This record gives sequence, structure tokens and C-alpha cells, in this order.
Amino acid sequence: MTGTSPDNPAFGEPEDRGPDDDLRQQLASAVRYWRMPVKDIWLRYFSLGGSVGEYELDAYINSSYTISPLQHDILAQAINELIDARPEPPRAPYSSDALDRSDGPSKARNDQSPGTESVDDDPRADEY
Repeated sequence: MTGTSPDNPAFGEPEDRGPDDDLRQQLASAVRYWRMPVKDIWLRYFSLGGSVGEYELDAYINSSYTISPLQHDILAQAINELIDARPEPPRAPYSSDALDRSDGPSKARNDQSPGTESVDDDPRADEY
């Protein structure tokens, strides 16, 4: 899928209307952080209407190729959708979380931030 067009410059061809390099660096940082395979990114990107080939996307992510702002935005959308599809990372539980599990789920307690629950809602209220 190489060749020249408004959205697909030839490899190595400078393009002065490309996205800001800071945007490309932030995009590449997200790819590295989430350890996303380029093949997965390209499949999502292509399904959204992207027109740059897999190797060109890899080169763009690694600062060796330029793409148009439109193609950058489609790529950013694909990466963000892949990030959104991932499960939330595990979080460190609070000591009150163990009590919540033993008492059963309590929507009122789960909706409050730690330290904001009222004494009446705290099962350890007799200890105060």
C-alpha cells in the first residue's frame, strides 16, 4: 500500500503538513506503555478507514515516516479504542474492602471514597 497520494506520501518523502512531532511522540509513548503489537494497531486502524500500510505505520510510530494529520487521527482513534478495550489494571485494596466482601456488596459503601463514610455505616463503629 505504498505510493503517493494526499494521505499516503512515499516512504522517506518529507511532508510539511504532518502532525506535530510531539503528537507522534505521545502516540508512540502510548503504544510502548501498553505494549501494543503493530499488527493489532494496523488491523484496527485499517478497519476505521486508514490507508497507510502496516510497515509504514510501524515506521511512523518509530519516527522514520510521516503521515497526514487525517491518518494520524485515525491511528490515534485506533490506539485509543484498543486501550479502551483492555481490562482495567488491578488496584490495591483497602482494608475495608475485605469487610465489604465478608458482609456482601453494599452500594452505599462502594460509592464512597475511603475516609468519607459516616460512622453509622462503618461496621467497626463500636471500636471507636
